[in-house]
Amino acid sequence: MPAPRAILQQVADDFVANLNNFTSGEAWSNGRTPDAIHNIHPLSLAMPPNMNNDAMAKFLGGTLAKVHNLTVQPVENTTILIDEQNHKISLHLLGKGDTPAGPFTMEYIFTLKTTDDGKLVRESWEFVDSLTATQMAKSGKE
Repeated sequence: MPAPRAILQQVADDFVANLNNFTSGEAWSNGRTPDAIHNIHPLSLAMPPNMNNDAMAKFLGGTLAKVHNLTVQPVENTTILIDEQNHKISLHLLGKGDTPAGPFTMEYIFTLKTTDDGKLVRESWEFVDSLTATQMAKSGKE
């Protein structure tokens, strides 16, 4: 059964708002099922597959310690894609912040798969700008 478009749009809006209100890695669990998993791509980044909420909280806690004043917004002139039938949402986002090594800018594509009612994220995929991610890892900005 398709999830109502308005509910999926609210999940997308809440997801972006949550990214902008991170105070700790644990905030990642907001709006997600307890057993939700997340994958970061491309595979060349060698991120662990199928990270649960706790693994993502730990990963994000380390990142949040290095990136301050983080803001994440949809890329200008892009559309949030909503697939009601398959309970999926795709977002093209741009994150900006400050690090001890200088400005942080990262482009993301997130795909979210929700529960059947469309209210919670149960699986997600994140595609990052691999060049920027690699450069940041080498410089210690992360």
